[in-house]
Amino acid sequence: MAARAAELVGLLTVLFEVHRSLELQVSTVSPVEALLHSDVVLPCTFSHGSSTLRMDLLAVIWRWGGTVVASYGLKDDLSTPRARLSDAELRHGNASLLLSNITIADQGLYECSIIYPPDQSNGIVELKAMKPPKISIKSRLVTPNTTNTLQCTCSDFYPGTIKISWQRMEEVIRAPREELAEPTENRTFTATSYLLFTPSSKDANVTFSCVAHHVAMKQHERADFQLEFRRRPQIRITPSILTPDKEQTLTCDVDGFYPEGIAVSWVVKGEEISSSKVRRKADGNYRMVEHYVLTPGETDAGQVLSCKIWQEGFEYPLIQEFTVRLEDKSSFLPALIGAMSAVIILALASGIGYLIWKTVQKQKLILSDIIVPSKIKLGKKVCLTCSIEGSDLKGVTAKWFVNDALISEEVYRAETDNADQTILLPAGYKTEMQTINFAERGGKEQFLSFLHFVASIQEHQGAEFKCQVSKPDKKMSVEKKTNVHLTGSSTC
Repeated sequence: MAARAAELVGLLTVLFEVHRSLELQVSTVSPVEALLHSDVVLPCTFSHGSSTLRMDLLAVIWRWGGTVVASYGLKDDLSTPRARLSDAELRHGNASLLLSNITIADQGLYECSIIYPPDQSNGIVELKAMKPPKISIKSRLVTPNTTNTLQCTCSDFYPGTIKISWQRMEEVIRAPREELAEPTENRTFTATSYLLFTPSSKDANVTFSCVAHHVAMKQHERADFQLEFRRRPQIRITPSILTPDKEQTLTCDVDGFYPEGIAVSWVVKGEEISSSKVRRKADGNYRMVEHYVLTPGETDAGQVLSCKIWQEGFEYPLIQEFTVRLEDKSSFLPALIGAMSAVIILALASGIGYLIWKTVQKQKLILSDIIVPSKIKLGKKVCLTCSIEGSDLKGVTAKWFVNDALISEEVYRAETDNADQTILLPAGYKTEMQTINFAERGGKEQFLSFLHFVASIQEHQGAEFKCQVSKPDKKMSVEKKTNVHLTGSSTC
């Protein structure tokens, strides 16, 4: 009796194991993370004990939040526009669901139900949507040696948890910090990080970075930038002495500022007068000229006028005062007598004297200061300009020196608007010439000599450049000197 009972138990065990091998098995992978507006596959596979899968018995149902989004094998198969099952894959036990162009609203738990009589089994897949941030820097313009606020904005990301850090030359200057994320109309998020920073000249041409840390990115996303420094202008008021009882124009010349956000006005008896426009210069800086027309009388002597400059990023304005100074009327008569005497003497002068004077004027050379860009950046092209003006420039020689070493010699030939170069330029240097004729100035000529090179700290930091101009007979020679300081970017 006991033996038969044991045999029966063994038989039941074997039958149970056979039944288990025939049971339907469903496998899923969860969670699934996907970028917004991409296509994603929700994995769901199944296996069964029979050797051949009968498709007429198989039924597959995908549900999301209680709503059927796709089905197979039912009386009415269902497939929404963005959800699809593959008949071919179902034959191989793959019931995965393809979702296209997913949105934030598509997130949640998806249930995969497999029915293969007499069994039914389910699996759950969680879908998570995400989107990496877009990074923008909105405060590169800074005022040196004062506290500035750098601003980095990360926008259009999902989910709404993000950390932002700051770097200088890839060294962390502020560790990652979770920032408050604000929702947008399209259900993504935006967050802004602020860094209080006091820049100095050492920060010029240095790369700063705003780094975003977000789950949608395999690696941290960064935005690199360099600071742009505000520059105060130089102010010059002309003329310095006015003529009484005559209409004249005072000029306030505001030069070399950056950026163009500036307001210039004359302050006359407490009233501000402003109307001029800003003009951009070739070196990237800006210039503005403000005029004030007046007819000063004797009672205006000693009156104080002001040229006032408000510049963005600076707390206080620049003010250049001008005190009205008038010419002494008592000096007019002697001056007039002297002028008349000069005219008489000139009229009585011999033709030889006139020719001598004419010859001197013709031989006279006017050489400008060397024009140097306000910002010169290492490794960038630099252009120095030397302007020569005169009545007869044919045969004039223009030489360029670096630290008293001759590097270029050009002879101006007016008939071809060109120059003969007699010195082979060292590597890295290039010269260029441009001519201008001033017919309205009595036929005067001007030619510009340009020296081009790429800025190098070894060769050019503090180097002295000299432009020397001379007549063919060498009896007349003039020169101008300047030093180069590598402080920023330059445009030739």
